[in-house]
Formats: sequence, structure tokens, C-alpha cells
Amino acid sequence: MPSLTLEEQEVIFTMSADKPDTWFVYSDYPKWQRKLERVGATVVRTEYGGGKHYTLPANQLSLRNPSKPRKPMTEAQKAQLAARLAAARANT
Repeated sequence: MPSLTLEEQEVIFTMSADKPDTWFVYSDYPKWQRKLERVGATVVRTEYGGGKHYTLPANQLSLRNPSKPRKPMTEAQKAQLAARLAAARANT
């Protein structure tokens, strides 16, 4: 199996107008292959060299606006989150 350098490894997400409910993904980058398989992407085809083609439901990918700041959490929300975390730690 040929080995690709980091500069040669890629991840490509595409969506066609006739199937707006599905993302088609190609990756020959092992880190992204593991991520895609962990979230339940379906392997459609594996190529010689390690590249894989996947399908992923459109609702599993969201695009965010990085320039839009998050709303700061209130003190009540912080306390609620801390209590939830403490309870989760106590259960492990």
C-alpha cells in the first residue's frame, strides 16, 4: 500500500443537488477515517492505497459561523453544568 505524506492526504465532502439529504465523503487521511466511522458514516468503497468513500446523512454535519461569538453562560447555567458534571463523575 503506498504511503501518502500529510500534504497529500485529503478529506473531501460533496453533496449533489439531486440528493440533498446525503453527504458523500472521500478520505485517505486515517484520523478522519476513524472520526467518520465513529459517527456512523457508511463505508461505500475502499480503494487501493487506503482511501475510503463514505455516505453520511446531511443532518450529521453542521456548518458554523466562526465570527459569531457564543452567548456567555449565566451563573445559574454554570452551576447547573457543574452539578451535572459532578453527578456524572460520581456515577463512574
